[in-house]
Amino acid sequence: MDELVKRDGSEFASSEEVLSFLGHDKCRIVYRLSRKKNLQKHGERSAERAKGSSLFLLDYDRSQEYPTVYEYPNDPVYKSFAPLFSNDGSRILYNHTFIATDIYILPIEGGPPTKVAFGANPHWCYDETNDTTYIIYRNQNAKFFSVLQDGITYKLKIDSDNKPVGEPEVIAANGFGGGMSTDGRYLCSAHSFLMAMDRNTGAVSAPLGTVFCGPERTNQCCCASIAPDNTGRMMALRWPHNRISVMGWDGSGLTHYYIPEDAGEWQTPEWSTHPDFATGSIMNNEMIYDIVLVSLRDKKYLKITKDGGYIHAHLWVG
Repeated sequence: MDELVKRDGSEFASSEEVLSFLGHDKCRIVYRLSRKKNLQKHGERSAERAKGSSLFLLDYDRSQEYPTVYEYPNDPVYKSFAPLFSNDGSRILYNHTFIATDIYILPIEGGPPTKVAFGANPHWCYDETNDTTYIIYRNQNAKFFSVLQDGITYKLKIDSDNKPVGEPEVIAANGFGGGMSTDGRYLCSAHSFLMAMDRNTGAVSAPLGTVFCGPERTNQCCCASIAPDNTGRMMALRWPHNRISVMGWDGSGLTHYYIPEDAGEWQTPEWSTHPDFATGSIMNNEMIYDIVLVSLRDKKYLKITKDGGYIHAHLWVG
């Protein structure tokens, strides 16, 4: 197996640019690098995005002009679909593809990844009331055009050594792929339809209605994630991928974040570990992806990559 490579990241946005944008002194950005570029057909792009690919991490702090880049080994166990940071930024959670596969936790400070489960769309959930870390996942991915989405949703406790504690607990009889609020009350998902659940009452909401309804016929959604707090706010990508939408679990407070003027479309938005920030990838007319940081407070964006191929980014704010 190849060794972990660490190098200077002068091809990325500088520490001053990124940390001033965030208003914090430290952050990390994990992403996967799609090796194939300039795919001309939508089907080709979708198939390529559904595969896992090489895992990378940027480590920013004010003591360095540019981030340190971590290049993880080109080995199947490190192939990632949608890597996500734990709330403290010390661990990365991922599975290998769009469909259900082995789920791993990778410690950033060293050591190999640990297999913890099998499933799709794994997300972290940190319960600060009892200082407990869980992962939330479903046993299969969803099919298109179904409000009540396929699969069963599980919660699994994870200890500080990245080992599962006990057996996974079923927390919903449908598949929720967008994670759970920190208080355990709300779940969300999106695969054509946006779907949310209030676990306190059992109520299920489809706040944007049915797919392709309304005057714009643009209610189709994907790439859901939930705010890293107890508000139950959801984020989803909206067809034709020209905006990211944020709203309450019942559709309240609907806000749109439109693509930058020089971009072709949004891809793979994800709420960060901080409720005020998100990441997304923008695709240009040559079908090249780059990572953008999104300030949810004031709708400002910062593009941090330049040469394309970057997708499924996630931000930890320290």
